[in-house]
Amino acid sequence: MIRIDQGKVKQVLEDFRNWVSFQIREYGRTKPINSTSNWNGDVPAFLTTIKLPTPWGEERTIHIAFLPSSRTGGGFGRLDNGSGVVKVFLGEHSWGTIIEPVILEKLNKILQHEITHAIDRVPQASRRSIRTRQNAKTNDASAVQELGIGPKAYFNDPLEVRAYMRQVYEEIAPVVRERMAGGMAHHWGFGKGLGKIIELQLSQSPSWKTIEPHLTPANHNRILKGLVAEFRADYL
Repeated sequence: MIRIDQGKVKQVLEDFRNWVSFQIREYGRTKPINSTSNWNGDVPAFLTTIKLPTPWGEERTIHIAFLPSSRTGGGFGRLDNGSGVVKVFLGEHSWGTIIEPVILEKLNKILQHEITHAIDRVPQASRRSIRTRQNAKTNDASAVQELGIGPKAYFNDPLEVRAYMRQVYEEIAPVVRERMAGGMAHHWGFGKGLGKIIELQLSQSPSWKTIEPHLTPANHNRILKGLVAEFRADYL
């Protein structure tokens, strides 16, 4: 599974929030981001670069941009000439609303999903889908109309399977770890118990509810086995 340094992601979001606070002092809380122009006539954008390890022992530079957009939000992430490129689209928010906790949490999920794509190796089967995504602005069920593909094709793309596996893992990890620490896994025997805990928590995962109806049996099992393997590694 592709893992992301949560500390570095948290720092990106904190830097973004501080940058927005500066924009608020300049333009006010109620000013729509899309209608803001700086000294040279451009709409302000937040740009940063981080370095993250990959599962293959490499260190990858990730260029991140939080950009104004007329869209309702979403993002885009890819590997480009050895570096990762991530764009997060801010939608029709004002400077004040974009840093409200609920909106920041949505941006956090988008950012991590797209970073997963930027870290990932690109399997041959996904090269065409990468080109299809070039103008994509969202990363959930609403993306399929814009991409011109059905949800089954979108959510079963190898890149999306890996990205959503990590996303589901992050959503259920706190409770799964708590149950494991409390010995619940051993109630059924460790292997079976761990699987049971994960199964129970999947019903609480928003990402799993989004993708599960569209997954092929093979990718359904691939995600479940990946989750069990990851939590087993955490426990051991």
